[in-house]
Amino acid sequence: GIFGLSAYDTLSNNAGGNLLIVDTIGRTILPSYKRRVAVHEAGHFLVSYLMGVLPVEYTLSALESYQKRGNDKGLKSAVQAGTRFADEVFKKEIASGSIRARSLDQFTCISLAGIASELVLLEKAEGGRSDLVQLDALLFALRFSPQRASFQVRWAVYNTVSLIRKHEKAVEEVANAMEKGASVQDLIELLEERIPPPPPEEYNEEGYVANRALYEQQP
Repeated sequence: GIFGLSAYDTLSNNAGGNLLIVDTIGRTILPSYKRRVAVHEAGHFLVSYLMGVLPVEYTLSALESYQKRGNDKGLKSAVQAGTRFADEVFKKEIASGSIRARSLDQFTCISLAGIASELVLLEKAEGGRSDLVQLDALLFALRFSPQRASFQVRWAVYNTVSLIRKHEKAVEEVANAMEKGASVQDLIELLEERIPPPPPEEYNEEGYVANRALYEQQP
């Protein structure tokens, strides 16, 4: 799906076989590498959850990804760790040639969530290259001008970093649980316990949410 965001994408421009080898070595000799991947994916998971896009799978290593996905989409795609989401609505909008602003906002924020999570929790982002490539490709396909694309990205960065900062403890707990092999359902239940649901939305005569701004942070 279009939300199949790579986790540790600094390696994503290499061939699949090289990615598998380098990722495995990195996880073996560098404990910080493994932690960074978990933090990156926890960011994607949390922001997608907050925006109502259900996460359906995550992997933290190239080997784990290959074991789950096999070679169905080619070795390079199969070995990229990451989080996948229930994105049928967005795919239908893409196919129809008409994308709602809300869907675009969701995609942009989720795309940048891994980078934002690294910046907030680890003070430096080393992953996220393919996230940016995917986002840039979408905005180009939508024929966004450089100015409009820049505004969309700046808006998403501000909102995503704000969400990660507000729920930093939850991101850390999700990352910890991911490293222990928690299921997607376990992670969702963890977030349900840590983050109270937002108040019911009230709609005005035009059908727009009237009682709060889109993605407004809850106290």
